[in-house]
Amino acid sequence: MTVRCLQDPLVPPALRSCVAVDADGMPRFWATVHDASELMLLAKNTRRTALTGIDAFYIHVEAVHGADVLDRLLVELNVDEITSALEGFRMRELNKAAVEQRVLGTRWNSAIRLPNL
Repeated sequence: MTVRCLQDPLVPPALRSCVAVDADGMPRFWATVHDASELMLLAKNTRRTALTGIDAFYIHVEAVHGADVLDRLLVELNVDEITSALEGFRMRELNKAAVEQRVLGTRWNSAIRLPNL
């Protein structure tokens, strides 16, 4: 997963948090917006768990459609493509849960809450 936590003493305390980043280390736009608008009051571990789930959805969309597609779909409000991507991600998570003999995890719950537009 590509969630990094900024904890360096040189980073101002208000900016010390976790952030979902792409393969180049750039913050994922809608994950960052969602974190700043919806997750700020949650505990650090809860925020990290939510961002990890959101990042898993980004990675799934990148594997199917290519890099930077999810942010574009969200900006364009392309409901059909977003719905299709969520359905594919859910099926992947269900299959993974069945193979690992566990319940559907928080990654799915985090992904369906991105973003609150």
